[in-house]
Amino acid sequence: METLRFKKLNKHIGVELQDFSDITQLKEKDVAALKQLISDYSIVVIKGKRKWTEEEQIAFTSALGEIELPVVYSIPPAQVERKKSNVRVTKGSGVFWHSDNSYQERPSHLSTFQMIEIPESGTATSFASLINLSINLPEKDKMLWRDYGVVYRDMVVHPLLWKHPFVGKDSIYFDIGFSTDILNHCDSGRVLPVKQSNQIFNYINERLSKEESLLVHHWEEGDIVILDNYAVAHRADILLENEKRTLLRMTTLGIYF
Repeated sequence: METLRFKKLNKHIGVELQDFSDITQLKEKDVAALKQLISDYSIVVIKGKRKWTEEEQIAFTSALGEIELPVVYSIPPAQVERKKSNVRVTKGSGVFWHSDNSYQERPSHLSTFQMIEIPESGTATSFASLINLSINLPEKDKMLWRDYGVVYRDMVVHPLLWKHPFVGKDSIYFDIGFSTDILNHCDSGRVLPVKQSNQIFNYINERLSKEESLLVHHWEEGDIVILDNYAVAHRADILLENEKRTLLRMTTLGIYF
């Protein structure tokens, strides 16, 4: 890791890049080093020196993987004018623990976020390691969860406990906002009793909120955060009714589990 200097943000996850002039001008060796940092630490923070254009963020994200369109402006609770057919505006999303685009058959691998506008009172996003959560899971639960499949929107099913395809470690995959049921096996149609499913959902939600890997990023305008959706879950803080926070998100195409 000779080309990029960084400091650790947490014992388990997160690094902040340091001493760079223009991160949009990464050389090939720097891209390889950045990918390794993401693999090793799950989250990379780049403090904003200036705001990127959409085109710069698209080019940067494309260097990390095949980019997914449309790009997303997340603006709770305000709306903005749709400027392009490949731009989508979402409203009021992200306040639950989740991984981006979990409901797709090929959920997004990486997300790059740029904070465009923050409210006067400030804003933060919390991150927690799904790998660390898996490590600390009781063995009896691991044996059961390895067979469970979580049902998402449009009847898409993903395993609850699986092996991260790039890191090679067990990881929980979970999105409380879009999940509906848990199957006793990914390939079966047998749904667990509602009480049992809710116990699992509640357990994960509570554990993520208390995870020793918990990392809270307090945003400043222009900040960039890159995260691995297969390794960490995240959630935004809840804004007051009239507060406005504009976040530009781009994602890379994932794999089918």
